[in-house]
Amino acid sequence: MKLEKLSKSLELLMNEKEILPTNEMYNFSEYDELTNIIIEILDTVYRMVNMKKIETKVSHAMKIDVEAIEKGLEIIEEAKPSLIKLCSDGKLIEIVPSKIIHETKEFIEKIKTKNIDRMNALFSLELLYDGNFDRLLMGFNPDNKIFESMQSLLLNKLKNIKDDEILLLWAQIKSHFNNDEQKRGFPLYDDIIPSNFFSFNDSSLTARDKCAILIAKYKPLTIKKMVEEGITSIPLILPGIARILAISDVSKISQISNLEILLIRSASQIIALHNSITQKETADIAKAIGVDQNGLVFDGEFFKEYQSKIKNCNQKKQKNELLSLNVKRLIEYISLFSNQKIAIEEALYQYKWGQEAIHPFRRNDFKNAKKTLEIYLQKDMSKFLLERNIIAFGKTVGRNQIDLYHKDLMGEDFVIEAKVYKVRKITLRNLKKNIVQLQSYMDLHDQPKGILAIYNFTNTLIMAPRKWIKGRILIVCINLCELSPSGRESSLEIVESDSNVIDVIKVGNVNGNYMRQKLTQKKKKHYS
Repeated sequence: MKLEKLSKSLELLMNEKEILPTNEMYNFSEYDELTNIIIEILDTVYRMVNMKKIETKVSHAMKIDVEAIEKGLEIIEEAKPSLIKLCSDGKLIEIVPSKIIHETKEFIEKIKTKNIDRMNALFSLELLYDGNFDRLLMGFNPDNKIFESMQSLLLNKLKNIKDDEILLLWAQIKSHFNNDEQKRGFPLYDDIIPSNFFSFNDSSLTARDKCAILIAKYKPLTIKKMVEEGITSIPLILPGIARILAISDVSKISQISNLEILLIRSASQIIALHNSITQKETADIAKAIGVDQNGLVFDGEFFKEYQSKIKNCNQKKQKNELLSLNVKRLIEYISLFSNQKIAIEEALYQYKWGQEAIHPFRRNDFKNAKKTLEIYLQKDMSKFLLERNIIAFGKTVGRNQIDLYHKDLMGEDFVIEAKVYKVRKITLRNLKKNIVQLQSYMDLHDQPKGILAIYNFTNTLIMAPRKWIKGRILIVCINLCELSPSGRESSLEIVESDSNVIDVIKVGNVNGNYMRQKLTQKKKKHYS
């Protein structure tokens, strides 16, 4: 809402520029106000989507270890992969190693000579050249030493990756190997992958070893057999051989979404346009919002590229219109980014619906838990998430006991606080107190998203918006009421508030008539 109003203000300022005569006084006033609006917009954007983290992640991913990719290709070329002819659905598929090697060498040369920008190179690695390495390795027998060599190369990269990141990578890869046709993953061929390979009881290999051997050997051999069986739809697992070999000396594998790139590109273009219009340095805005003026947004490829494009554009009207359009586009990207479906969000709603459906059959479990009910439910939620390869666990930071903490595959941090409403009244004050506690735990991390999970055992139904409030907080209400829907006499609806983060609307039966009223701490003392 704030961004939309700032965008409208910018548009009005641009319109004012067309009406007022051009002289130094008006230009000074206009540019001063323009700079303040842009600062406010970018400051809001940086806070809403944690642009600093996105910028750091993209910057790390753009550091490509070209030599390691070359080394991997060289080892494969020296091993002389065979020409592959496969028959799939009556069609002959021919894989020519020399052609693939030549194509990959050309790509490597483009990176070296900077004839391709690093961001396009990064996406090409994941979308094209991971597949090239798979196709080349399909030309070897399973007992060929080439697989050990490639596994060793991958392990050399993975050894620098943090343990938590390795577990996330392993969970991601594991989720793609199954015999469930609906999930459209990789089939588990017994003659390729050992039966106990995915078992927790198999301690002969570490998670790093398993990631390396699965990517370097089992995956290409599985793809080959899939094609032979007429399966041409191959899942995309990120990262693959080329992407891992490309990792520079960082502690995690940065996976970048197109939307994150669009956010950086749009913000960079706004900076370039502002500088061109006002003739001010990027340092002015960077300093005002407390970010690095030499970073990707203020001095990266997107900024320099756009700055060059508008260099010969002398019409200020065009620049003003371009600035307004870029701000509007950035706001749309922010909206999409804030509301995009996240694995843990979807899983928690599945958990909510499942708990509400099975609650009548679990009442005795809940009653037996008594004083340990909240801990019992936290473990129950953690178990549910773990079964879906979503690693969430309790975390202690100093005196703070975080119920559940999760880092998703894109590197986003999530803090989950579970609360049980059983005897005490559901009030706006109590709900706000829960959010304050959640925010305190969020403050221990670098701008994570926070989730308040409410287990509601009262007979007052609680509803919450299925959206991220202020772009950062999600409230999931698990209604485990004793009474059936027809027997309930009141409900509470949590709504987003501009001034209070949330407000609560009560719907209740008063003197035979239903009424709807907003709860406030001042006017309704019995709800405070």
